[in-house]
Amino acid sequence: MRLVPTEERPAFDVAASTRTIRRGPNGERVCFLDGCGGLHRCKGLCGMHCKRWIRWGDPHRVDPRYLRRADPAAPKPKPPKRIGRPPKPKPAPVRRDPLAWLDIDRLANTVPTDRWATDAACRARVPTAHYYPEGSTLPKLALATCEVCPVRYDCLATALYDEHGIWGGTNGRQRKRIRRQLTERRSA
Repeated sequence: MRLVPTEERPAFDVAASTRTIRRGPNGERVCFLDGCGGLHRCKGLCGMHCKRWIRWGDPHRVDPRYLRRADPAAPKPKPPKRIGRPPKPKPAPVRRDPLAWLDIDRLANTVPTDRWATDAACRARVPTAHYYPEGSTLPKLALATCEVCPVRYDCLATALYDEHGIWGGTNGRQRKRIRRQLTERRSA
């Protein structure tokens, strides 16, 4: 890295700077160095020149990182703007309907027997706490058991008006939607 050479200046004399007091237009003390005019901080220098004097012993010295290059490199060209079609929008994520398995006609014609509970897959296998989840816990074990249950429609028909818990692989909100579909089916 070639740097622009700084002009030669005489060595800084601290004794001369402390003896000479320069005043600005408002009467305040200013930097001893010619052309600066910054407010006095210490040793007759402004804050910037004082830091340079403390760091390097010379108030004129500049950190080489801040000097300009003698032959600045050409600025990097910016990439050209995209010409043509805009990018295709991403499709919205597909949400799977949790009631896709349900046959409304079969449910409407289901009359549960008294012994459907003895044939249920959940009987004595899954703790009751899984069928009545609290808060945001997902009843995955209960739903997985309901998927393979042979009396799923009987269970759902029995608990269609119950708003709590997992019955027939559905929760209370889904059963409300099923009731609405059954009502629309009967009225049509």
